[in-house]
Amino acid sequence: MKCKKCGKEFHNEEKYCSNCGTSILGDAVNNSQSKSNNYLIIVIVVLLFVVFTLFVGNNTKRKIEEKRHTGNVVLKDMVFNYDNTLWVEDVDSYNAKNIILKHNDSKIQFTYYQDIDGNIESYIDSLIEAHQNNNYTILSSPNKSVINNLEWRIVKYQNGNQICLELLYGYDFDIYVLTYMANNSVYDSEVEMFKEIYNTLRYNIPDRFQTEIAAQNEVIGEWDLGNMGYYVITPKLFYYFKDRNKNLSDVQSGTYIAKKTRCRGVENGYPTDEYVDCVRLDVKFSIGTYKVRSSSINNFEFIPTKNGNYYISAFNGPSSGEAVKVK
Repeated sequence: MKCKKCGKEFHNEEKYCSNCGTSILGDAVNNSQSKSNNYLIIVIVVLLFVVFTLFVGNNTKRKIEEKRHTGNVVLKDMVFNYDNTLWVEDVDSYNAKNIILKHNDSKIQFTYYQDIDGNIESYIDSLIEAHQNNNYTILSSPNKSVINNLEWRIVKYQNGNQICLELLYGYDFDIYVLTYMANNSVYDSEVEMFKEIYNTLRYNIPDRFQTEIAAQNEVIGEWDLGNMGYYVITPKLFYYFKDRNKNLSDVQSGTYIAKKTRCRGVENGYPTDEYVDCVRLDVKFSIGTYKVRSSSINNFEFIPTKNGNYYISAFNGPSSGEAVKVK
């Protein structure tokens, strides 16, 4: 063998070159360490590949299982999720306003009532009172629960050998009712499955809901139109009085939906060619007076004017005119 530094030959038992003193053993050790490092790198790369493959495979499998086990129920603007390995949709009872899911002898029924006249809250009260009139036993006083920013009324009652848990929500002239019905013997053990379902209740159009809340907040208050009338808008109801005295024996009221939109501007009581941001209320009055029919939606546009007030333009309803926001 020869020394790698000076080229002089040496015997295998020598550890150092007799000519230049270079360590011969060090080269062998370095070569051995280099090979060991290479093996280690290969092992680490293989292990990382195996771990990555397992992670991707398990994640894909989990997503497939989640998709397979999740069903959606959409009823007009409302939606909820359910485990379709436990609950089966009753297609024979399906219609556009009523959907039923079944699990053994238990049942979930989702219903909505549309184009409700008058006060939504009062209508919900009447639905709850109807249970008592049908000899159902109310097991717990109706309470309110906020689910995904929506305030639902919840009531529990007994109907024969079944216990029912019912959620009610009213909005946009519609009322949604979600009812869980189970035999007395299984109610306590299965009601948690229903709670998992109703905790997914949400609007199918969340952006619209937020936009309408912002529009509503802009017009809540009292509006004086002088001899053209006096409007009072609360978070849930619209009132039209003939004047600022607010005579309760001579008032028109109803529910409404507020929307952000674009309207033609108004100057000195006349429309202009310019379009401005405004708020539109779709009002459904509860009693047909002042040229208003309870079966129709009446539109009110709150149009800002250049002097800082608003012009309220009413269609199929009370008079239009420039209004001052009193409070």
